[in-house]
Amino acid sequence: RGGFKYQLTDAVGLRTSAGTAFWPGAATWFFQNLSTGNTWREANPNLKPERTRMADFGADYVSPGRRTRFTATGYWGRITDAMSYVYDQHPTLPGVQIIRTSNSDEVSIKGLELGLQQQIWGDLGGYANYTLNRSEITKSAKNKGHQLRNAPDNVGNAGLQYVSVRRRYGMTISARASDSRYYDDENTQLRYFRMRGYLSLGTKLWKTFRFGGQDVDFSLGIDNLTNTKYDGEFIYNAPGRFVEVRATYHFGL
Repeated sequence: RGGFKYQLTDAVGLRTSAGTAFWPGAATWFFQNLSTGNTWREANPNLKPERTRMADFGADYVSPGRRTRFTATGYWGRITDAMSYVYDQHPTLPGVQIIRTSNSDEVSIKGLELGLQQQIWGDLGGYANYTLNRSEITKSAKNKGHQLRNAPDNVGNAGLQYVSVRRRYGMTISARASDSRYYDDENTQLRYFRMRGYLSLGTKLWKTFRFGGQDVDFSLGIDNLTNTKYDGEFIYNAPGRFVEVRATYHFGL
């Protein structure tokens, strides 16, 4: 991936980038046969990596005094050799499904990313980010025109952050949200094949101490403060409240 940025004025800059990526299909069952239980898996030894090509163009604005920062980025892309999943009834065994994969689909990706950082008062600041995404399957034997699995149309996060450089501590309260998504490219409307939208809250506190002539950072983070149950990428509820405690020692070299 590569790109460049041009600063029009002290306040406004333009940037663009383009690149490519490959996803080989990391799931082991893509390359192994399974013929037990009610769901059989048939490996595809000719499966090729998915290829993604993306490009973006954006603008950045920084106000005098750097109290306000705003970014806007439009992006476009295409996935070729996209892996599709086909569920077929076994020809002779009732109640048994066979899952097969193939490189039959193409996907068009486009969207807009917006970001805002604002210094509110003293050491208190806020931020907000929003992504409008459209991922459509443009070529497929059975899913043309459908939305790509696990690709929500609207995603965002926002928060308040207090950082005292002089006292060397800070705190963040944040929220993230996503609208509904599909588990499969068939866009099945059944309850357990569609992920509902969700809103999750979190917080983090940190403090830097001086120890042995070096800086030591201590932090406490709590994700999903309200212990909300929401649909994750896989077909089960995501974990509830998550607490992380971290200590980092900075070696001076």
